[in-house]
Amino acid sequence: MYRSLAEIEELLGEVEESVTLDFKSGAALNDMNAARSQLVKEVTAFANAGGGTLIYGIAERADGPRNIADRLDAVTNDAVTVDRLTTIITQNTDPVFADFQITVFDIPGGGRVFIVEVNEGVTAYQNRIDQRYYQRSGSISAPMYGFAIRDVMNRRTVPHIDAHLQLQVAERAQERHRYIVVPVLENAGVLTARHWVLYLDLPHECGRLDMQGRLAVRDRGAVQDDRRYRRFEYSSERSPGDSDGWLLPGLERSLSEAEGYPRVEIHIEERQWRELERWTPPLRWLLFVDDAPRREWQMEYRQWCQF
Repeated sequence: MYRSLAEIEELLGEVEESVTLDFKSGAALNDMNAARSQLVKEVTAFANAGGGTLIYGIAERADGPRNIADRLDAVTNDAVTVDRLTTIITQNTDPVFADFQITVFDIPGGGRVFIVEVNEGVTAYQNRIDQRYYQRSGSISAPMYGFAIRDVMNRRTVPHIDAHLQLQVAERAQERHRYIVVPVLENAGVLTARHWVLYLDLPHECGRLDMQGRLAVRDRGAVQDDRRYRRFEYSSERSPGDSDGWLLPGLERSLSEAEGYPRVEIHIEERQWRELERWTPPLRWLLFVDDAPRREWQMEYRQWCQF
């Protein structure tokens, strides 16, 4: 979630569109009648995938196959409001999709930026304007095939678990930074998740695992397909204490020291920061739950590294 215009400006010249992030110029909302279908298309595509963020007010530029956030390009149409965008989305999705948040930031000198944060949906959502189903594929929103629609609709028949990271600053000195990484799992569905595995990927030389209580987290070492990362594995089979590891509907579980898990940290020395700045690695995590499809998320470099 973006909390200020400054955080939006940090995207410029650095961050590319992805499966969870899309940029639109402010001019895309000049004609609201024409913009309706595109807005609903993008929102349903994120909902039918793993969720994501749609930002109106950023112009993009092509860099080879990538689309990079280039500059602020404000929304200047005064008819655009949070209420109006909300109405367009909820009235043109089937079933009605309302699991999103819209934030607005004013730009000095005039205009605004609108951020639409979309959560993953509990089923497949149709764009009622053109009668199609969409899903994010790479950095584009593409029509879905029948088997993909059925797969997303089956979310109601398997556990629906969301995962996010809490990042705590343990030390912030000129020569070294330390962050404590705490994964949090939340059962947002109606079925109990009995078996789950979470992989947490941290920049390889920076990840640290506290030896205390280490049996609850497995250090799997370098990731086979990307050795720049070091992988830590949490699972319901190694839940600490008397916990059975199950995630009941509505339950949120913090995989923290307070719950008996070992401390996982990121250590960044000043010499490493220069390399990380060139690489800009996101933090990554993957979740496997019972018969549900695998899910994955990431936290962009500038959101977690504040050197």
